[in-house]
Amino acid sequence: MIERLKDAAALAQMGPGEKLLGALQVAALGMGVTFVVLLALMGCIRLCSRLAADRRGAAPAPAAPGGPPDERDEELDEEAVAVLCSAIAMMRGGSDFRIVNIAPAPAPEHWVAQGRAEGFAAHRPQR
Repeated sequence: MIERLKDAAALAQMGPGEKLLGALQVAALGMGVTFVVLLALMGCIRLCSRLAADRRGAAPAPAAPGGPPDERDEELDEEAVAVLCSAIAMMRGGSDFRIVNIAPAPAPEHWVAQGRAEGFAAHRPQR
């Protein structure tokens, strides 16, 4: 069927059903090839990550959220709380609000920090 789609004369003599069937075969073939290539690419990436992990050794354990325990237990001084309250009041237009908890933001992932660094570097004025 796909061979007949190549010939313009044979294509002109085909009915709409045959053309639709040929189009579906071409679409299925294209999606199948794409799926197989993506699976092969996924396998290559997994293999590379395993090889890289073997070279580095065991990965370090992820850090506890909020930083080390001694930093999390540290209380903010009154001046820092006052600065935070005034900044929130400015952003909210001075409306009434109540702060229930103040906690440090979690550290961003490494790829997030790298993306930000690249974004900042791309927008630096050139001399």
